[in-house]
Amino acid sequence: MEVVDPKASESDGVGLRPTGREAIHTSASPSPEPPASDEDHQSAESDEEDEEEEEQEPRLKYASLTKNISSIYRNGDATSAFMVAGDKMIVGTHNGNIHVLSVPYFQVLRVYHAHSATVSSISISPFPPPLPSSRQDAFGRYSGDDNSIKSRSTPQKSKDSSKAQQLPIIPATPSNSIYIASSSIDGDVCVSSLIDPKDVLLRNFGRPVQAVALSPEYKNDRAYISGGLAGALILTTGGRVGTKSNSTVMAGSATNTSNWLGSLGLGVNNGKDTVLHSGEGAITTIKWSLSGKYVMWVNEEGIKIMRTNLHLESADSEFAWKRMSHIDRPNRPMWEEMASVWKPRAEWVDENSLDVDDNPGRLQPQPHLSTTNSSNGRNPNSAEKLVVGWGGTVWIINIFPGGSGTGKDVGERKIGSVEVASILRTDCIISGVSLCAPNLLLVLSYIIPEDDNDESKAKQAGPRRGIRHRRNGLEPELRLIDIETKEEISADTLSVKKYQTLSASDYHVGVLPPNRGPATTVQRGALETIGTGLWDATRYPTRLFNSAASIRSSGSSGDKGSSIRGGSSINSLGLSASDKQAKELVIAATGGIKIFIHSPYDCVIAVKRGIVDRLAWLNSHEKYEEAWELIVQHPEAAVATSERAESMPPTPTKLQTTLADFFADDTASVKTTSQIANSAAEMEKRRVGELWLEQLIKQQNWERAGQVCGKVLRTTSRWEHWIWIFARNNKFDEIAPHVPIEISPALPSLIYEVILGHYVSRDRIRFKELLELWPTDLFDIISVTAAIEDQLQSKAITPGSDDWKILTDSLAKLS
Repeated sequence: MEVVDPKASESDGVGLRPTGREAIHTSASPSPEPPASDEDHQSAESDEEDEEEEEQEPRLKYASLTKNISSIYRNGDATSAFMVAGDKMIVGTHNGNIHVLSVPYFQVLRVYHAHSATVSSISISPFPPPLPSSRQDAFGRYSGDDNSIKSRSTPQKSKDSSKAQQLPIIPATPSNSIYIASSSIDGDVCVSSLIDPKDVLLRNFGRPVQAVALSPEYKNDRAYISGGLAGALILTTGGRVGTKSNSTVMAGSATNTSNWLGSLGLGVNNGKDTVLHSGEGAITTIKWSLSGKYVMWVNEEGIKIMRTNLHLESADSEFAWKRMSHIDRPNRPMWEEMASVWKPRAEWVDENSLDVDDNPGRLQPQPHLSTTNSSNGRNPNSAEKLVVGWGGTVWIINIFPGGSGTGKDVGERKIGSVEVASILRTDCIISGVSLCAPNLLLVLSYIIPEDDNDESKAKQAGPRRGIRHRRNGLEPELRLIDIETKEEISADTLSVKKYQTLSASDYHVGVLPPNRGPATTVQRGALETIGTGLWDATRYPTRLFNSAASIRSSGSSGDKGSSIRGGSSINSLGLSASDKQAKELVIAATGGIKIFIHSPYDCVIAVKRGIVDRLAWLNSHEKYEEAWELIVQHPEAAVATSERAESMPPTPTKLQTTLADFFADDTASVKTTSQIANSAAEMEKRRVGELWLEQLIKQQNWERAGQVCGKVLRTTSRWEHWIWIFARNNKFDEIAPHVPIEISPALPSLIYEVILGHYVSRDRIRFKELLELWPTDLFDIISVTAAIEDQLQSKAITPGSDDWKILTDSLAKLS
C-alpha cells in the first residue's frame, strides 16, 4: 500500500503490499533503488521470519450472525445491499425484498417487497437516526413474535382470504420515525416510512438505478437524489403518497399529461425531477453528508462534491446545488475499463463519535459519554470528513464550510473548500471503508487472485441480473491501518460461504460507532421477569464468550488459514443450544464500536476485544506474567474462567411476597455475584501464577522464579510444594529470601530446618542472617543446635575464625 501526496500526480503501476507490518510507504523516491545483493536478501528474509515468529495479539473478535437473521435467506434469497444505523439494520436482497431488523437483538420489524429485481442501494432519513431513549424502549417495544411479521405483499394465509392482512404495529418513537429509500436495477426508487406502511412512494426512472440518497430532512422536503446507468444525477422532490409514478426526465419515454403538468407544479403532484449533473458515465454511489450541507457522488470520471440547498443563509442562496469539487479517478492501468465495474464505497464520518485511540496498536474501549447527535451535537461551522474507497485507492477528504471571504476576497461569499488529506493505494479491491478512530482506517479488502488479469471481467459467468459468479475468488480480509505510522495494524481473514464465486461488489461493511447514550440502571429482579437470562448475559458477557477460542485471527502472524470457526468456545463453556445463539447477541450488545460485514449469504460482526479476550489470548500464548498482572489490575477479567455458577442466570432463593422481599433478594444476589467474581479472580491468579512459575523453572530462571513465589503463592500447601522443588534442585539461595514467616497455618518446621541446615555448613553469614530474621518458634531449636554443634566439632571450623564466632554466637542465642 502506498501513501500518495494529494498534490502530486498519480504514478503508473499498482503498489504491492509488503509482507511485514510496514503496510504503507511513501512513493517519493525519484529514482529506482539499486538491486539488492544476495546477503541483503538473506538478511531481509531473516528479519521477516523473526517478525512472523512473534505473533501479534488480535485487535478484533468476531461472531457469525447468519443464523440470527436467517429469515433474510429464505427461498434462496441473498443480500445485495445493506446499511446499519442507530438501532436498525436494513438489508436489501436480490429478490427485491427489504428487511428491517432491530439492533442488537435482530428482531424482524418489517419485511416488504419493494422491487422486482436486485436492490442496489439503501438510504434512510434522518441519518443517523436517534437512539432509543431507554433500554425498555429498545427491548419492550418489539414484543410481538417474529413469525407474526409478514411481508405486506404476502397474502393472508388464513381460511378467510377476504380479511386484510394485519401488519405489525411499530410504535412512533423517535428512533422508529425514519424513512427508508431503496433503489434497484429494475429502474425504481421506493421510499417508505417505517411506522406507516401507507406512506410510500414508488418512482420509475426507466434505467437501472444504482444509488439513492434521502435528504436528511426528507420528512419535510420530500427530496432525494438518485443516479444509475443513465448517467444523470437526479433530484426528486414531492410525489403523491401511495402511488407509482414515472420520472419526468425519463429518456425516451412518453410521460403522461399528469406527469408533465406535475413537473410544472400544476395538476396532480406526482413529483418533480431535476437533473443536477450528467454526461460522465454511470453513477454508482451517492451519499448525503451528515449535516445535510453537502452531497457526494461517484461516476466513471471521479468523485464529485456539491453544496445542497440545506442550511444556506439567504446571502448564499446562489450556492444551492452548485458543485464544489471534482477529484479525478486514478490514471492507472485497468481504470479506464474497470471504473464502472468497481463499486465505490463512501462514508461520511462523524469525528465526534470516534474512539480516541491513543495507542493505534490496540483499540481501547471508551467510557460512555453524553450523546452527540448529528443534527444537534455538531458544530455547524466545523469541517466534515469523507472517506472514499474505489478500486484499490482510498481518499480521505476534508470539506470546509464557506462564509465571508477574507484578505483579497473580503466582502465576497465563499461556497466552501475541499481538501484531499490523504490518498492511499492498496493491493486489493476495496469492498468497504470507514474510520474506527481518527488515525485508524478500516478496510474490507477483496484480495485479487494471482492469476487475475485484465480479462477478469470476462471470466465472470452467470445471468446479467443477480450475482455474477466468479470461480477463483479468495476470502476477504478486514484490515486496520494506522494512518499516522503508515502501518497495517492487523489483517483478519474472514471465512464466508461460497467466497470463490463472489466478487468485490458482493461484500458490504457497516459501522456503528460506540453507543454513548447514558446507561440505564435496572433492577435485576425486574429483568428476570422479562426473559430467561438474556439481559444477565448482556450485563455479564464475559460468562458466555471467549473470542480467542471461537475466532482465529491471522493478525500480523501471516497465518492466512486462520478464519472464523464458530462454536468451540461455546461448547467449552457448557452452554445450551439457546445460549449459543444468545452469544452472538451478547457480542452485538457491547457498548463499543461494532463492524458488520455482509456477503450475499453471511453476516459477521466484529467488535473490539476486551480484557477477558486479552486474558484468554495471553494464557493461550503462555504469556503468564502479563496475564497475572492483568488479573491484578482487572479482577473482573477472571470471571469467564469460573465454572457453572457464572453461566447460570440468578434465581430468587425464595418466594418474593412483598416489595421488601423483592429488593432484599436482589441485594443478596448482587452480593453473591460479587463474591463469586472475587473468588474467581483469586482462583485464576493462583492458576496463572503457578503456570508462570513452571515456565520460569523450565527456562532455568530460578532467581526470578523465587521472586515470583513471593508474589503469587498464598497458601501453605503451595508454598511447601514449591520450596521442596527448589530444595531438591539445590536452589536455596533463590528461595530462602522469600520463604514466608507469617502465614497461617505455618509451614512445617522441617522446611526451615532444612534451609538452616544447608547454610550452617556452607554459608555461615547467610545462616546468621536467617537465624536473626526467623522467629525461633518456626523451627525445632534442638535440631538446629545439634547441627551447629556438629559443625563446631568438625575439622572444617578453626577455633577463633569468623565462622567459629558466628556459630558460637548462634549457639549462645539458641541456648
